[in-house]
Amino acid sequence: MNDNIKELTIEELQAEIEKTLQEDAELLERHQATIAEFARFLEEDDPHEDEPLRIEDALCLPELGGKMMLNIPSTPSNTVTKGMVREAIHRGQLAAFRPNKNLFVTRRYLKEWIESCRVDVTNLNSGSSLKPETRTAQLNRPSGPSNSLMKIRDASLGRAQDLARAKVLKLRNTLRNG
Repeated sequence: MNDNIKELTIEELQAEIEKTLQEDAELLERHQATIAEFARFLEEDDPHEDEPLRIEDALCLPELGGKMMLNIPSTPSNTVTKGMVREAIHRGQLAAFRPNKNLFVTRRYLKEWIESCRVDVTNLNSGSSLKPETRTAQLNRPSGPSNSLMKIRDASLGRAQDLARAKVLKLRNTLRNG
């Protein structure tokens, strides 16, 4: 046998294994603590829906496409800008308050604004920039079950326009004869 290798008794071997297991358990515990610390470091912030947020901070909310973090810099939205939010506030579309020099919004206000901006897909092509005949052609095209609703709406619109014309003619006659 090699002189450098010491023969161990069963008790010594058990003690050596237990010592190694104890060292491994302590090392595992330290690694788990490090992982938990990193997890806390990377924790996302989740402010209450009525918590006042500066516009810059609100842009980091997931509702707007950002990522709000607790311990590291947050990532603002790539789609919604500070200018868009300010413009919505100035137009009265987004509620805000100014307790000091800064404008503040809440998650609740932002959710209401997002909901009010939702586009109705049935009205996507009914912009006011279209010519009347184009608009009528779009309304008369068959589109399944909603086509009957469109016909009812068109009939109501036609009656309202006829009533308006009659009132205008009556008013003109009154002014001419009056």
